[in-house]
Amino acid sequence: MNMSNQEKSEYNTTYDPDAALEFFKLVGKLESVKDGEKFFVQGQSSFLPFLQADKIYLLVDGSVAIQTDFGDIINIESGEIFGEFTPYSRNNATAIANTSCKLLSLSEKQLVASLKKKPEFLFMLMDGLVKYLQKTGAEKSIEKKGASLPTKHRDTKKDAVLSAKMLNDLRSTLGETALTVVPEKRVIFQKGAAASLMYVVLDGTMTISVGDNVVGRSGAGDIVGEIALVAQHSRTASVVAETRCSLLAINRQTLLELAQTLPAFGVSLLRVLISRLPIRA
Repeated sequence: MNMSNQEKSEYNTTYDPDAALEFFKLVGKLESVKDGEKFFVQGQSSFLPFLQADKIYLLVDGSVAIQTDFGDIINIESGEIFGEFTPYSRNNATAIANTSCKLLSLSEKQLVASLKKKPEFLFMLMDGLVKYLQKTGAEKSIEKKGASLPTKHRDTKKDAVLSAKMLNDLRSTLGETALTVVPEKRVIFQKGAAASLMYVVLDGTMTISVGDNVVGRSGAGDIVGEIALVAQHSRTASVVAETRCSLLAINRQTLLELAQTLPAFGVSLLRVLISRLPIRA
């Protein structure tokens, strides 16, 4: 990791349409869509040959209507983004062109390539997802119910957020200085404490609690503490090592570096945040 101190300190988490346009222009392709055409339908692939439902889009000109699975209609205007890695994707919404539109699109592979050049844009995407969580109250719901946490007890390795390969890549990239081994019953996070780190779990199990209630568990391949780190607010739950745990500690500056040196991890982190979004019962 070779970012200078100046580069590390100069990034903005608030969404900036001009920064988004610059980011998408790196490898994105300008496309045109006619009035009334559908980009994607909830739960289905895209209708247009050049549009893929696993892409993220920046609307350059025009207007797009997002029909959510809750029945709400959200209007996307020029300068805004939608699609995968945002709250509105084919998993939970339908996107229709209100007018003739021009847009730039990025596949996951292209997103990774762009993050290598402008890693700070990861924070804008993450910040948008966290603010959506806070706006919808999903963060509090996760704490109280634990229903949509991807940190429930996992019975198989395939359920882990991060693959074994990604864990090995992270450990190799971060080095032994990031490795933390904690004994059983050690408090990792205390509710109300300041958030300076997030952790990737290499092995072991941790419990997530609100008050006296255990709302979830994290195991190998999971990520904990990312929401408070991104939002820069105090911890909203307590995390305790249920067994001996090996963890990789990541702060905000290190996360920015990882977005450039290991952008696939940044995409994985976006997926973690998306998995926290409320799902209609």
